[in-house]
Amino acid sequence: MENELIGLPMLPGIEHDLKRMKFLLEAQGYQVHTMMNPVKKHLLAEFEAVAVMTGVSEFFFYYSGHSSDNNETGYLVPVLSEKASNATKQAAENGKNPYEVKLLTDELISSLEIHNLLKLSLATKQLVVIDGNTRQICKPEIFAENIQSLHFYCAGPDAVARLDGGVFTSLILQGLKGGADKQKDGQVDTLELETWLKEQIPEMLGEKSTLMQNPTFFHFGENQVLSNYRMATE
Repeated sequence: MENELIGLPMLPGIEHDLKRMKFLLEAQGYQVHTMMNPVKKHLLAEFEAVAVMTGVSEFFFYYSGHSSDNNETGYLVPVLSEKASNATKQAAENGKNPYEVKLLTDELISSLEIHNLLKLSLATKQLVVIDGNTRQICKPEIFAENIQSLHFYCAGPDAVARLDGGVFTSLILQGLKGGADKQKDGQVDTLELETWLKEQIPEMLGEKSTLMQNPTFFHFGENQVLSNYRMATE
């Protein structure tokens, strides 16, 4: 039942992340749909509804929140039911692998489910940004013939959350607002953003930090202009 749903501890800054990303994307002309603390069925339904919209040339999926990897599978962690939460807790207390708990995995969103939904998209250009503790979601296995370009950015297993928003999201936003513009042409494309992130992550976190030093990036097909950053203002 809906009133039995509970979630993992709230991460600081998630709402701030969503607001900042929504503002930037709307400034670039995107129609933005946002969800806070969804359950799996609601998130997947919204994902699919937006993905299959006709007349959409670019599809941008952004996620900030709990996620994890188990071997070669990555998972987004939406709000969990009380039954799944209790079963997972009991498994952990008994020294068992929580990913062996079917009640849990039925409510997690796997990398395969994400990739299959992307395959449904009618958009020819797709971008996925995951600010969470997963690398495997950014290793796509499935390609659709209609996709000309597909780009993934994952913060990785040591993603950092702060009260004012995730470190990875902050870097993404800084890059799209012009920080990643190597060519100084007023535009930021996918490869410029990836190169800039790889340079900035160690510098921003400092030599003493071991956090978020293994992000994952993947790109397929043509380069994609992400941002004409002169359009975005605060």
